[in-house]
Amino acid sequence: MQENAHTRTLSPWIVSGISLVVGIIVLLDEIAKWHIIQKLPINGEFFEWSFFTIGLHKNFGIAFDIPFTPVATISVSAILGILLLKIILKHFSCTPLISLAAIMIVLGASGNLYDRIAYGFTVDYLLFFDTSALNISDFIIVSGALLLIFASRTKKSIDK
Repeated sequence: MQENAHTRTLSPWIVSGISLVVGIIVLLDEIAKWHIIQKLPINGEFFEWSFFTIGLHKNFGIAFDIPFTPVATISVSAILGILLLKIILKHFSCTPLISLAAIMIVLGASGNLYDRIAYGFTVDYLLFFDTSALNISDFIIVSGALLLIFASRTKKSIDK
């Protein structure tokens, strides 16, 4: 059986270490969100610079403020979380890059899910062009999704 590139280049120990760092970043994001809520309780601005503002945006919807009921959001998040956990367990030893991507998505989503449970909304504080409101957990989710696409495509090309 041929060893694939994922096994040679990324060990489960490295995945665990990177996951720990990502988890710490999500924790720091939660601390930042808490501070933003304490300092800016009513959609205020803390810092403004050209196209970028640090302020409080309460996201009651899902991605891009698309309205969705809280129960539906939490239910869909739980189902996706379970599917991602299955991916993590299935690929941890054989294709750790896929596991890392799924771990990043789960950790980032956990930060946003915590917001929904604790505050009733997701706390976005990085505001771009007065139209896009994000937080660090969002960047981690997107990075994980892009990595998952890349790792899946790479795995398919290696398996051929």
